[in-house]
Amino acid sequence: NPSRAGKLLTKLHEAALVDMQAIIKDLAQQTNDAIDEIRTSVDAIQESTGDTVSNIGQISGVINQVNDIVGSIASAVEEQSVTTQDIAQNVNQAAVGIQGVNENVNQAATASGTIAQDIALVDQVSSEVETAVVQVKVRATELSEMGKQLNEIVGNFKI
Repeated sequence: NPSRAGKLLTKLHEAALVDMQAIIKDLAQQTNDAIDEIRTSVDAIQESTGDTVSNIGQISGVINQVNDIVGSIASAVEEQSVTTQDIAQNVNQAAVGIQGVNENVNQAATASGTIAQDIALVDQVSSEVETAVVQVKVRATELSEMGKQLNEIVGNFKI
């Protein structure tokens, strides 16, 4: 019967449309959920990028501090080297003065005074070097702590 077949086709068509609408609605919801998830991921990436930039700035600051410390140490070593050379020269002068003691007693006394000053200078430089070593130790401890913090920060990154 053609009339019955037409009604059956109409019902099938309507059922198919309802199914298609449900599928389209479900796909739209899935799309919205995916967009929200992507948006959340992008926000997290942007936040992580900001944190990374901040951490790089901190690392740069630490590197600058290390450079300053190394520069201070180099200056202290250079000063110590100059002082050591001065002491060596003064010791040589004292030796020459001792050889000429018979000729000039005052000259020997002056050389002895110079040696005493040099020894005081060596003592002062030694104290400065000791202070620099303490500062290096403090900076090394700070760097170690910063390294731990950096490891914690790096550990927060998810791949």
